[in-house]
Amino acid sequence: MASTKFTFTLLRTSARGFGAVAASRVTVDPSDGVKVTGDYAMWHAHYETLILELAAALDDGNKEQFADKVEWTRDALNARGLASDVLKTALEELCVVLKDSLPSQAWTPLVPFFDAASKRLDQQPASSEDDLDGTGDLDVLARDFLSTLEGGHSAKAVALVVDAIRKDKISISDALVGVLPRALEYIGRQWHLGAATVAEEHFATQTAGRLLEQIMLMAPEPVANGHTAVMAMVEGDNHDIGVRIVAAFFELDGWKTICLGANAPANDLANITQHFEADLVLIGATLNTQREAVRRCIKTVREVCPNQAIIVGGAAFTNLEGCAEDLGANAQALNPEHALRLGREIVAG
Repeated sequence: MASTKFTFTLLRTSARGFGAVAASRVTVDPSDGVKVTGDYAMWHAHYETLILELAAALDDGNKEQFADKVEWTRDALNARGLASDVLKTALEELCVVLKDSLPSQAWTPLVPFFDAASKRLDQQPASSEDDLDGTGDLDVLARDFLSTLEGGHSAKAVALVVDAIRKDKISISDALVGVLPRALEYIGRQWHLGAATVAEEHFATQTAGRLLEQIMLMAPEPVANGHTAVMAMVEGDNHDIGVRIVAAFFELDGWKTICLGANAPANDLANITQHFEADLVLIGATLNTQREAVRRCIKTVREVCPNQAIIVGGAAFTNLEGCAEDLGANAQALNPEHALRLGREIVAG
C-alpha cells in the first residue's frame, strides 16, 4: 500500500514532465526509429492526461479502469484516422519512460496496469450500442430532439419536448431523466466515434440548457421544505448540465437550491455554503482525474463548515463503491433522483 501511494504521488506531481519525455520519444525524426503520427504538443497533452488516468486507476486499485481509458482513446483515434498500432506504440513508449524514470518500488505496482491496457488494445473494438433504438415514447422523443438539432433548429427541438410535457405525453421528471441526459450522452458518443464535431456537441449542450430553463418555467410552484442545498461541479470541470438537472430535482422538491454550475472554486463553494447555512452540499465531477480535486474541495468546505453533509456524484464515480468515504463525503449519488433521496435521508437524520 505504501509503495502504491508513493507511485500515485509521483505520477500526479510529475505527469507533465513524464509526458514531455514520452512525447519527445514518439515525435522525433522517424529515421531515428520512432514513429507515430501527430505533433509534439498533441502527444504531450495526451500523455499528461493518460498518466493522470493511470494515477487515478492506481489509487482505485482498478487496472481495468486504465484499460477502459486506453480503449476509449484508441476508438477516438481510430475514428479520426489513426491506426490502433499508433496508440500501442505510444503506450509502449510511455511504459519505457516510466520504467526508466521511476524507482523500482514505484514502477512495480504499474506493471499489471500496462499489461491490462496492452491486452485490451489487442482485442477488437466492441460494436457500438445505441440505447436510443427503442420504440418507447422517450426513445422516440429523444431521437426527434436530436434529429431536429441536426437540422440546426434549436427552438424547434426545445418546443418538441415542451409540447410533449404540455400534452401530458411525458412528465417533467421524464424529460429531466429520459430525454435530456440521454440525448446528450448520445451526441457525446457520436463525437467519440468521429460522427459529430465539437461544434455540434456544443450546440446540443446549449440547446439542452435552453430546454432545461423552459421545463422549470412549466413546473408548478413547489412547497418550500425549509432545507437548503448548494451544488456545483468541481473546479476544473466545465460540464454543467448534469448538476443543473440535479438542482432541478431539488428545486422541484421544495429545497432552496443554490447551483453554482461548472468549474466552481473550492473557496467560493465553501463560503457560499457558510453564507446560506446549507443543509447539504453536492459536488460533481466528470473525469476520473478530477477526483483528487473533489477530495481537496471537500477538505476546503469542511475547514469552513466542519460538520457539513456532502454528497458526491457524476461520471467520475461510476462503478466505484465506497469512494464517498475515501474522499471524506457522506454519500455517493448514482443519478439525480438518487441524489435527492440521499439528501432527504441526510436532513431527516
